[in-house]
Amino acid sequence: MLKKSMIYTMVLTLVGVIKINAQSPGAQLFDTSYVHEIYVYFDQDDFWDVLTETYVSEFNEDRQKIIDATYLMCDVVVDGERYDSVGIRQKGVASNQHYPSIKKPLKFDVNEFVKGKKIDGLKKFNLANGFGDPSIQRDFIGYEVFRSRGIPVPRVAYTKLYLNDEFWGIYALIEQIDKDFVGQRFSDDGGNLYKSTLAYNHTYEGDSASDYNTFYDLKTNEEENDYGDFIELMKLIDLSSDEVFRDSIDNVFDVESYLKIVGIDVILDNWDGHLNAGRNSYMYYNPDDGKHYWIPWDYNLSMGASTRGFERGDGIGDINPEDLSNCNTIKNGSSPYPADDPIFGKVVEEIEFCCIGTWEDFCQERYDEIALGDTLPLPEDCPSILSGSSPYAPDDSIFLEVIKIDNACCESNWDQLCEGRYRVILHQDSVPYVDYGIGNKFLQRKLISRLRNIPEYENFYRKEICNSVAIGFSEERLFPILDRNRALIESELFNEPFIFYPMESVEYDFSDRDSQTVVIPAMKQFIRRKRARLIEEMDTLGITCREATEPVEAGDIVINELLASADEDGNTADPAGEPEDWIELYNNTATDIDLTDYFLSDDAAIAQKWLFPEGTIIAADNYLIIWCDEDDDQEGLHASFKLSRGGEYIGLSHSSGVVVDSIQFPEQETNVAYARIPNGTGSFVSQEPTIGSNNEGTSSLINENDLLGISLFPSPVDDQLEIRIKHSSSEDIPYSIMDMMGRRHIYNRISGLQKSVVIDVRTLPAGSYIFRYGTAGRQAIKFVKK
Repeated sequence: MLKKSMIYTMVLTLVGVIKINAQSPGAQLFDTSYVHEIYVYFDQDDFWDVLTETYVSEFNEDRQKIIDATYLMCDVVVDGERYDSVGIRQKGVASNQHYPSIKKPLKFDVNEFVKGKKIDGLKKFNLANGFGDPSIQRDFIGYEVFRSRGIPVPRVAYTKLYLNDEFWGIYALIEQIDKDFVGQRFSDDGGNLYKSTLAYNHTYEGDSASDYNTFYDLKTNEEENDYGDFIELMKLIDLSSDEVFRDSIDNVFDVESYLKIVGIDVILDNWDGHLNAGRNSYMYYNPDDGKHYWIPWDYNLSMGASTRGFERGDGIGDINPEDLSNCNTIKNGSSPYPADDPIFGKVVEEIEFCCIGTWEDFCQERYDEIALGDTLPLPEDCPSILSGSSPYAPDDSIFLEVIKIDNACCESNWDQLCEGRYRVILHQDSVPYVDYGIGNKFLQRKLISRLRNIPEYENFYRKEICNSVAIGFSEERLFPILDRNRALIESELFNEPFIFYPMESVEYDFSDRDSQTVVIPAMKQFIRRKRARLIEEMDTLGITCREATEPVEAGDIVINELLASADEDGNTADPAGEPEDWIELYNNTATDIDLTDYFLSDDAAIAQKWLFPEGTIIAADNYLIIWCDEDDDQEGLHASFKLSRGGEYIGLSHSSGVVVDSIQFPEQETNVAYARIPNGTGSFVSQEPTIGSNNEGTSSLINENDLLGISLFPSPVDDQLEIRIKHSSSEDIPYSIMDMMGRRHIYNRISGLQKSVVIDVRTLPAGSYIFRYGTAGRQAIKFVKK
């Protein structure tokens, strides 16, 4: 069982509510402290008809994939700043086709008509309408959980949308996963970015790009259209022996981050993603390290959400109430017919959205068909039955209900959307929503099952579920964010003109009410219930979890020194002997501090960018060096970003959202450090590097005589390291040997009268070290152990 001490207190500084560097792409657009305003202006009066017709015409015959996205030109005003010649189009599948309101999801491409144009440094962004998600919080909260575990995910904020000055509603403003996105999160933005578009199980289909672009669209390097790296990965996943797969997969795929994502998908019950539907994700091939990275996407139908659950039970948005005068289409006046019109009654019986939403064109079309005597085909005549694509009999009661909700499940092939609707109805009486367990190995998913058949990966997966439950998926972390978002958008949602969900459903989803009869729980209830079930399951499975760390007080750990531009003429190098940028942290306390659950970032808008490896300790009154070179396969701590010589933000934060320390450093000189004086507490000055030692001392950190009369022989050293001392003292002098991660390997004292001491270093692993001599290690010399 998880201990109560695993729960840390959420502080007022929440993720995203921090001062952001205006130079960071997207920092203003995704500021979550207020509701943005976007005004869109079209030359056409019939702009919505044009957008809708274009969207419909460009979908494939299965209604699952846009085959040729065409944008309509418009002018956009974002928070008062105008941008002309911007592209806009409708987007989405279920969120568009099955959302019975003209509040459709939208995509903006600022670069579509004028190359090089951006808004707040970004080419594209999305507006999500909250389909299946009355409080429009599931993308926001889902991505917060991922961020707490160091997974790169899109940013989310909220905006009001106006089309030709008409208020269209409240939307979730969601970052686009594209070249801009990978450029901010990965070491190389030149690789292939693939978007999952249809259900797919990562099988080898052939050696041609055309064998895969039905399932994955290439979103970068489109002209080359080279799926070679992707095809090789599919061969490994689908065709390799267990031995080859085990020995090779981590070389070409970031297994650990993927298993974290799978675990969080289990926590979030993400039924419309890879685990169930086999879609809704991205994969990025980073040419810098030759690995593929899984990127989560689309979480509006996670955390208990469904396409229809909020419309059922307990008087909260009941579908087709006995008194049809309670239909929203009657209450909001969108239906041109009274509640006692018999044809109106037949329409809403067949198409429930024509009762609970707004009276759309498809409602009118069905009304006219019924008035002319047209009837729906008999179930046994459905093409989905005749073709065999439906696995259910025509008299199956749930099949009959599905085709009433969505007649395309009769008239077309039975697809993943139809199957998802079937499962929601199937489970609604026994299980309130899709509820994944830790032990579910998702055998229908080849990649998951193959990885989890390897014991070390299965153990990692289970451990990471523990970590995510303890750190990211807690009431203390998420409830304040839910409350903040409610204060921002709830009243605006109540005033929307094209309402879909009844206000009772919106209010319920924001509330902390518990209802055993509503199919879908409110957000807070989902978090509370799911967390309790997972903790119980972990206890049953004997999974032991570590305790979450808590953020330290301001000033306990500081960014103490940095070098943002290094070359071969400098006197610092990483353990591989390469001149690299670095950051030095200093522990101002008398206690060792565990940096598990802490992040470093060079972007205030993406504060949780690089997660310290679990178990990283910064010793009391000591230093820790992080090399900012993106070389995470090398010895030592290597961040996933480099420092900019031109100056930028650096922040140290905790997974709870607390920013422990941050600085904005100015333009830097090559091989000149930026350091706190006094050490650990003072303001920053430019000076010679004093890496791993007190900034007020002098350290040459070279393999020759330092300026204060200490020299080491030999370097590189094999077994015996001789320290020669030119000065004397009446007191014993402490010395220590530290590695480049700040870990102390040797500590002792020598008489201040000694002129030489020999230290046995045979037990030290090969690599670079720092010999520190004197109180607070004011004198330091670097040496290399062979």
